[in-house]
Amino acid sequence: DRRIFFDTGAKLSYLSDDLLVGNSIGEVDDFHPSIGDFKTKVYKIDVTINGKVESLTFGSLPSSIRYLLQLGRTEGVIGTELLNKYYVILSNLSKTLILEPLDEEESFD
Repeated sequence: DRRIFFDTGAKLSYLSDDLLVGNSIGEVDDFHPSIGDFKTKVYKIDVTINGKVESLTFGSLPSSIRYLLQLGRTEGVIGTELLNKYYVILSNLSKTLILEPLDEEESFD
């Protein structure tokens, strides 16, 4: 189990560099309000969600904002790619996030 932020404003997901395994599949442009535009190497990483293995795209955070993960004691950020595969139910009251898979014909890919 890993502690991960869910960021509905992030188009790309991010992991701590020690969790980015394998070879980079390329580079993409991204943006963070504190540093502006930047490029990041991206990786396809298999993650298990509710017992199902999903391949998601993760980037490597620039060192200038990597400390934000450390401050939050987290190992990553999940962005909106997850919304292409799952319904998300968020309860602030119970502090839970529930993921229900979309049916194949409902996918927004």
